[in-house]
Parts: sequence; structure tokens; C-alpha cells
Amino acid sequence: MPTLRRGFPCALTHFEILLLERFSKFKHFLLMRLKFYLKKRFLFLLITIQKMK
Repeated sequence: MPTLRRGFPCALTHFEILLLERFSKFKHFLLMRLKFYLKKRFLFLLITIQKMK
């Protein structure tokens, strides 16, 4: 999208800015969930590897 790159804030309408803010919060939430899941997965893998030794 070349228009987004050129005049980022001015090209967007108020509605689009609201959507972007919502989306970024949602994205943040997803990242938190993903990190949490990955941590649990990593711990699970560590435990299983230690049991196998």
C-alpha cells in the first residue's frame, strides 16, 4: 500500500485509526497468549527431555 507509507496519519480516517488501535491491542493480546503458550511448551519439552535421560 503506497498511500499508507507516504502520509501515514493524514491518509487515514478516524474510523481506520480506531480500527488500527483495536487491532494493535488485539495483536498485543495474541502475542501475550503466544508467548505464554510457547513458555509452557518449552517447559514441557524440557521436562520430557530430562525424563528421557
